[in-house]
Amino acid sequence: MTSGSYDVIIVGSGAGGGTMALQLAKTGKKVLLLVRHPADTAVSQFFQWKHRMKPRKKIINAYPPSEDDVALVDFMFGKAAGLPKIIRFMNDWSSELENVGAILVVRYESLHTATAATLEAILRFIGEEATLADIDECVRFASIDNMRAGEREKFFQDVGNRLRPGDRENPESYKARRGKVGGYVDYFTDEEISRIRALIAQRLSPIYGYSDSAADPRII
Repeated sequence: MTSGSYDVIIVGSGAGGGTMALQLAKTGKKVLLLVRHPADTAVSQFFQWKHRMKPRKKIINAYPPSEDDVALVDFMFGKAAGLPKIIRFMNDWSSELENVGAILVVRYESLHTATAATLEAILRFIGEEATLADIDECVRFASIDNMRAGEREKFFQDVGNRLRPGDRENPESYKARRGKVGGYVDYFTDEEISRIRALIAQRLSPIYGYSDSAADPRII
C-alpha cells in the first residue's frame, strides 16, 4: 500500500477536533467524517465514562464526575454527554455539508456490513492505493475479536493506555467493546427505546438515514 502525505490528521471528532475539521474543510482540505447511530454512540460514551475516562477529561468535557452513580437511561437523555449533545453535533455537520468541498461521510454501519468495500472507498478518497491483499489484512487485523484480544493480551501497550481494558474481566470496559450495530436496544426497555427513536426522528437531520429516511447519497 502506498503512503500518502497529509496536511492535517485529526483523530477524534469531539468539540475540539470536530470544530477544527469543519473549519479546515471550508478551506478545501479533504475531510473524512465517521458517524454512527447516535444511540449506539451514547451507549459507548456511557461505558467510556464509567470505566475508562480519566477524571480530568470528565471535567474538560463537562461529563458527570467519577463518583456520580448515573443510570444509563439518564446518561442517554442527559444534555451533558448523551443523545441531545450527539444529535446537536451531527446536525452542525449536516448543516455545513453544502459549504465544504472534499468531504466523505462514512457510517459505522457501512464499515460493519461491507467492511472491505467501504475501506476501499475511504482509501481512494484519501489518495491511497491498496491491493486486495492489503485490504483483506486490514479487515482481519481490525476485526472486533482481534482488537479485543489485542487489548486483553497487551498487544497495544507501546501506544499507551488508550487500547487497554479498564478491567480485563469486564467486557464493557474494553475500548473494542462490542462492535454491534443497533446494540443500544439491549440495554433499554421497550418504552425507553421508543423515546430514543422518537427523539432521533424529531431532532436529527434525516441525511444520515438513522430514522425513516434513506441516507443522503453523499453518505456511504
